[in-house]
Amino acid sequence: MDLPAWSDTMLKLTVVNVHLFQVPDLSWQWVMPRWLIDMTQDVDKDGWQYVLRFASDARYSRHSRRRWLRLQWQPQHGAVGVQD
Repeated sequence: MDLPAWSDTMLKLTVVNVHLFQVPDLSWQWVMPRWLIDMTQDVDKDGWQYVLRFASDARYSRHSRRRWLRLQWQPQHGAVGVQD
């Protein structure tokens, strides 16, 4: 079974992608003008991470993911957060 093209941190399908994602509410602002691919993990040159997992019928299944990051902050509270 393939995972959805866009999923949240719990691997659930989401209709939100990097082009539609918004800050949590109007008190937050984006610090960076665009999303960046997270290259800090064990990834290939394009930012993809791969893993082999066993499926329930004992066959291997290969999964890949690429994390996107964008820094946001809340000026009135001085809070900074990374959205992934």
